[in-house]
Amino acid sequence: MKNDLNDPKSISAKARARRFQQFVHYAGLRGVSNAHVLDMGGTIDYWKMNLQYIPRGLIKCIDVVNLPPRKDKTQTLAGIVLHNYAGSALDRSSLRQDQYDVVYSNSVIEHVGNLRSQKSMANIVQEIGQYYWIQTPAKSFPIEPHFYFPFFAYLPLSLRTLLHEHFQLGAMRRNPNWIDARMTCEETRLLTRSELQRIFEGCEILTERLFGLDKSYIATNMANQGLSGAATPHSLDLSNK
Repeated sequence: MKNDLNDPKSISAKARARRFQQFVHYAGLRGVSNAHVLDMGGTIDYWKMNLQYIPRGLIKCIDVVNLPPRKDKTQTLAGIVLHNYAGSALDRSSLRQDQYDVVYSNSVIEHVGNLRSQKSMANIVQEIGQYYWIQTPAKSFPIEPHFYFPFFAYLPLSLRTLLHEHFQLGAMRRNPNWIDARMTCEETRLLTRSELQRIFEGCEILTERLFGLDKSYIATNMANQGLSGAATPHSLDLSNK
Protein backbone atom coordinates (compact mmCIF):
# COMPACT_ATOMS: atom_id res chain seq x y z
CA MET A 1 0.00 0.00 0.00
CA LYS A 2 1.17 3.50 -0.79
CA ASN A 3 2.12 5.85 1.99
CA ASP A 4 2.70 9.09 0.07
CA LEU A 5 1.39 11.88 2.30
CA ASN A 6 0.07 13.72 -0.79
CA ASP A 7 -1.72 10.67 -2.18
CA PRO A 8 -5.38 10.49 -1.07
CA LYS A 9 -5.20 6.70 -1.47
CA SER A 10 -2.16 6.35 0.81
CA ILE A 11 -2.28 4.64 4.20
CA SER A 12 -1.71 7.96 5.96
CA ALA A 13 -4.45 9.79 4.06
CA LYS A 14 -6.95 6.99 4.61
CA ALA A 15 -6.03 6.83 8.29
CA ARG A 16 -6.60 10.58 8.70
CA ALA A 17 -10.00 10.37 6.97
CA ARG A 18 -11.22 7.43 9.06
CA ARG A 19 -9.88 9.01 12.24
CA PHE A 20 -11.72 12.24 11.49
CA GLN A 21 -14.97 10.39 10.81
CA GLN A 22 -14.54 8.64 14.16
CA PHE A 23 -14.09 12.04 15.82
CA VAL A 24 -17.30 13.31 14.20
CA HIS A 25 -19.13 10.17 15.34
CA TYR A 26 -18.21 10.66 18.99
CA ALA A 27 -18.84 14.40 18.86
CA GLY A 28 -22.34 13.65 17.63
CA LEU A 29 -22.94 11.14 20.41
CA ARG A 30 -21.81 13.76 22.94
CA GLY A 31 -24.31 16.25 21.57
CA VAL A 32 -21.63 18.70 20.44
CA SER A 33 -23.10 21.53 18.34
CA ASN A 34 -21.97 24.96 17.13
CA ALA A 35 -18.63 24.15 18.72
CA HIS A 36 -15.67 26.46 19.07
CA VAL A 37 -12.71 24.18 18.33
CA LEU A 38 -9.02 24.73 19.06
CA ASP A 39 -6.65 22.85 16.76
CA MET A 40 -3.22 22.75 18.39
CA GLY A 41 -0.49 22.55 15.77
CA GLY A 42 -2.80 22.08 12.83
CA THR A 43 -3.27 23.70 9.43
CA ILE A 44 -6.12 25.26 7.50
CA ASP A 45 -5.51 22.74 4.69
CA TYR A 46 -6.19 19.85 7.09
CA TRP A 47 -9.66 21.21 7.82
CA LYS A 48 -10.32 21.93 4.16
CA MET A 49 -9.66 18.26 3.40
CA ASN A 50 -12.13 17.17 6.07
CA LEU A 51 -14.96 19.66 5.53
CA GLN A 52 -16.90 16.98 3.67
CA TYR A 53 -17.18 14.93 6.87
CA ILE A 54 -18.43 17.73 9.15
CA PRO A 55 -22.24 17.75 9.55
CA ARG A 56 -23.91 21.14 9.36
CA GLY A 57 -24.20 22.68 12.81
CA LEU A 58 -21.46 20.64 14.47
CA ILE A 59 -18.70 23.29 14.35
CA LYS A 60 -19.09 27.06 14.06
CA CYS A 61 -15.50 28.23 14.57
CA ILE A 62 -12.00 26.72 14.53
CA ASP A 63 -8.88 28.38 15.93
CA VAL A 64 -5.92 26.82 14.14
CA VAL A 65 -2.83 27.57 16.22
CA ASN A 66 0.74 26.79 15.26
CA LEU A 67 4.21 28.05 16.10
CA PRO A 68 5.49 31.42 14.85
CA PRO A 69 6.13 32.78 12.32
CA ARG A 70 2.46 32.67 11.55
CA LYS A 71 0.31 35.53 10.24
CA ASP A 72 -3.26 36.02 11.38
CA LYS A 73 -5.67 34.82 8.75
CA THR A 74 -9.43 34.34 8.89
CA GLN A 75 -11.64 32.71 6.30
CA THR A 76 -15.08 31.13 6.18
CA LEU A 77 -15.61 27.77 4.53
CA ALA A 78 -18.93 25.93 4.38
CA GLY A 79 -20.26 28.22 7.09
CA ILE A 80 -17.33 27.52 9.46
CA VAL A 81 -15.04 30.38 10.49
CA LEU A 82 -11.39 29.30 10.47
CA HIS A 83 -8.97 31.58 12.27
CA ASN A 84 -5.24 30.91 11.97
CA TYR A 85 -2.74 32.54 14.37
CA ALA A 86 0.62 31.97 16.04
CA GLY A 87 0.66 30.23 19.40
CA SER A 88 2.16 27.36 21.35
CA ALA A 89 0.70 24.17 22.80
CA LEU A 90 2.98 24.77 25.81
CA ASP A 91 1.98 28.40 26.47
CA ARG A 92 -1.59 28.92 27.58
CA SER A 93 -1.15 32.70 27.47
CA SER A 94 -0.59 32.49 23.70
CA LEU A 95 -4.12 31.11 23.20
CA ARG A 96 -6.88 33.66 22.64
CA GLN A 97 -9.68 31.84 24.44
CA ASP A 98 -9.76 30.57 28.01
CA GLN A 99 -12.15 27.75 27.17
CA TYR A 100 -13.03 25.72 24.09
CA ASP A 101 -15.76 23.21 23.40
CA VAL A 102 -13.22 20.86 21.80
CA VAL A 103 -9.42 20.80 21.73
CA TYR A 104 -8.14 18.83 18.74
CA SER A 105 -4.59 17.84 17.85
CA ASN A 106 -3.17 15.54 15.22
CA SER A 107 0.42 14.25 15.47
CA VAL A 108 1.73 17.18 17.53
CA ILE A 109 2.35 16.05 21.11
CA GLU A 110 5.29 13.88 20.01
CA HIS A 111 7.06 17.07 18.83
CA VAL A 112 6.81 19.33 21.89
CA GLY A 113 9.88 17.98 23.69
CA ASN A 114 10.47 15.65 26.61
CA LEU A 115 7.89 13.93 28.80
CA ARG A 116 7.63 16.99 31.07
CA SER A 117 6.69 19.15 28.07
CA GLN A 118 4.23 16.54 26.84
CA LYS A 119 2.59 16.49 30.26
CA SER A 120 2.42 20.31 30.19
CA MET A 121 0.58 20.19 26.88
CA ALA A 122 -1.78 17.55 28.27
CA ASN A 123 -2.51 19.73 31.31
CA ILE A 124 -3.38 22.73 29.12
CA VAL A 125 -5.60 20.60 26.88
CA GLN A 126 -7.57 19.26 29.84
CA GLU A 127 -7.83 22.68 31.50
CA ILE A 128 -9.22 24.58 28.52
CA GLY A 129 -11.21 21.94 26.63
CA GLN A 130 -14.60 20.58 27.61
CA TYR A 131 -13.75 17.74 25.25
CA TYR A 132 -10.44 16.79 23.68
CA TRP A 133 -9.19 14.54 20.87
CA ILE A 134 -5.39 14.14 20.81
CA GLN A 135 -3.81 11.76 18.28
CA THR A 136 -0.19 10.60 18.24
CA PRO A 137 1.74 7.79 16.50
CA ALA A 138 2.37 4.64 18.52
CA LYS A 139 5.98 4.21 19.59
CA SER A 140 5.69 0.43 19.22
CA PHE A 141 4.86 0.49 15.48
CA PRO A 142 7.85 -1.01 13.63
CA ILE A 143 8.30 1.85 11.13
CA GLU A 144 8.84 5.25 12.76
CA PRO A 145 6.45 7.64 10.94
CA HIS A 146 8.84 10.60 10.56
CA PHE A 147 12.14 8.93 9.70
CA TYR A 148 10.62 5.77 8.13
CA PHE A 149 13.34 3.73 9.84
CA PRO A 150 12.63 0.42 11.63
CA PHE A 151 12.31 0.93 15.41
CA PHE A 152 14.04 4.30 15.13
CA ALA A 153 12.44 5.51 18.38
CA TYR A 154 14.13 2.70 20.32
CA LEU A 155 17.67 3.41 19.07
CA PRO A 156 20.13 5.25 21.34
CA LEU A 157 19.98 9.03 20.90
CA SER A 158 23.57 9.09 19.66
CA LEU A 159 22.76 6.62 16.87
CA ARG A 160 19.56 8.43 15.89
CA THR A 161 21.54 11.67 15.70
CA LEU A 162 24.22 10.03 13.56
CA LEU A 163 21.65 8.64 11.12
CA HIS A 164 19.81 11.97 10.85
CA GLU A 165 23.09 13.81 10.39
CA HIS A 166 24.28 11.64 7.50
CA PHE A 167 21.17 10.31 5.73
CA GLN A 168 17.81 11.51 4.46
CA LEU A 169 15.33 9.28 6.23
CA GLY A 170 11.70 9.31 5.17
CA ALA A 171 10.18 12.78 5.36
CA MET A 172 13.13 14.10 7.39
CA ARG A 173 15.82 15.71 5.27
CA ARG A 174 19.42 15.03 6.18
CA ASN A 175 20.64 17.58 8.73
CA PRO A 176 24.46 17.87 8.50
CA ASN A 177 24.64 20.11 11.59
CA TRP A 178 25.17 17.76 14.56
CA ILE A 179 23.51 20.06 17.10
CA ASP A 180 20.41 20.61 14.96
CA ALA A 181 20.21 16.89 14.17
CA ARG A 182 20.44 16.00 17.84
CA MET A 183 17.81 18.55 18.88
CA THR A 184 15.43 17.24 16.22
CA CYS A 185 15.89 13.70 17.48
CA GLU A 186 15.47 14.79 21.10
CA GLU A 187 12.30 16.70 20.28
CA THR A 188 10.72 13.86 18.32
CA ARG A 189 9.54 11.69 21.18
CA LEU A 190 6.94 9.04 20.45
CA LEU A 191 4.73 7.93 23.32
CA THR A 192 3.75 4.49 24.52
CA ARG A 193 0.10 3.75 25.25
CA SER A 194 0.89 3.68 28.98
CA GLU A 195 2.61 7.09 28.88
CA LEU A 196 -0.30 8.65 26.99
CA GLN A 197 -2.76 7.20 29.50
CA ARG A 198 -0.75 8.61 32.40
CA ILE A 199 -0.33 12.16 31.09
CA PHE A 200 -4.02 12.38 30.16
CA GLU A 201 -5.36 11.11 33.46
CA GLY A 202 -8.88 9.72 33.14
CA CYS A 203 -8.86 9.64 29.34
CA GLU A 204 -9.96 6.85 27.03
CA ILE A 205 -7.34 5.55 24.58
CA LEU A 206 -8.59 4.69 21.09
CA THR A 207 -6.23 2.58 19.00
CA GLU A 208 -5.60 2.54 15.24
CA ARG A 209 -4.16 -0.75 14.06
CA LEU A 210 -2.44 -1.79 10.84
CA PHE A 211 -1.94 -5.52 10.19
CA GLY A 212 -2.70 -6.21 13.84
CA LEU A 213 -0.11 -3.72 15.14
CA ASP A 214 -0.83 -0.50 17.05
CA LYS A 215 -0.17 2.33 14.60
CA SER A 216 -1.44 5.33 16.55
CA TYR A 217 -3.38 6.30 19.65
CA ILE A 218 -6.04 8.89 20.41
CA ALA A 219 -6.42 10.25 23.93
CA THR A 220 -9.96 11.54 24.41
CA ASN A 221 -12.71 12.12 26.94
CA MET A 222 -15.36 11.90 24.21
CA ALA A 223 -15.59 8.10 24.25
CA ASN A 224 -15.65 7.30 27.97
CA GLN A 225 -17.76 4.40 29.15
CA GLY A 226 -21.30 5.33 30.08
CA LEU A 227 -21.87 7.14 26.79
CA SER A 228 -25.30 6.02 25.62
CA GLY A 229 -25.38 4.44 22.20
CA ALA A 230 -21.58 4.18 21.94
CA ALA A 231 -21.36 0.90 20.10
CA THR A 232 -18.34 1.95 18.04
CA PRO A 233 -15.31 -0.24 18.84
CA HIS A 234 -12.35 1.51 20.47
CA SER A 235 -9.99 0.44 17.70
CA LEU A 236 -9.75 1.16 13.98
CA ASP A 237 -8.25 -1.39 11.59
CA LEU A 238 -6.45 0.25 8.67
CA SER A 239 -5.38 -2.99 6.96
CA ASN A 240 -6.36 -3.59 3.33
CA LYS A 241 -8.75 -0.66 3.11
